[in-house]
Parts: sequence; C-alpha cells; structure tokens
Amino acid sequence: MGAWLNRLIREAEARGRQEGFEQGFKQGFEQGFKQGFEEGRQEGAAGMLRRSLQIRFGPLSAAHEDRLQQLTAEEAEVLIHRVFSAESSDGSIDEVLAG
Repeated sequence: MGAWLNRLIREAEARGRQEGFEQGFKQGFEQGFKQGFEEGRQEGAAGMLRRSLQIRFGPLSAAHEDRLQQLTAEEAEVLIHRVFSAESSDGSIDEVLAG
C-alpha cells in the first residue's frame, strides 16, 4: 500500500508540474505575442510619421527623432493625420509634434 501511494503521489506531482508548465508556456507565449505586436505597431506608425514629416519638412533633428520614439502607436497615428490634413505648408514640425 505504501509503494502504491508513493507512486500515485509522484504521478500527481508530475501531472501538476506538466499542467503548470503548459499553462505558463501558454501565458508567456500570449503575452510575448501581444507585446511584440504592439511594439511592431508602434514602430510602424512612428516610421510612417517620420517619413511623412521628412517629406513635408525635410530632415529631422535628433530632438524630433527622440520625440518620435516616445510616441505610442495611437499618438503617432493622430500626428500622421495632422501632417496630411494641415491647411498649408507654413506650419512647423514643432507645431505638428506638439500634438
């Protein structure tokens, strides 16, 4: 009876470790995928904004590049719209980035 009980306990522990590993792996994968997706979205929006600003205003300063890196994807998308919807080219890059 003691050997049977020990075997049952070891099997339950092994199942628990396996289930814990699978759950941890799944959660880690989902979190990593979501984070990677958001980072890619932010980089893509910042890149589009950078190209739009360069077309309209020319080369960007280091300060402007730093500002672009700090934007969320949503903020960059709003600013892209501002670049294209501005009424004239008289505005400055600082006005666009002021958000």
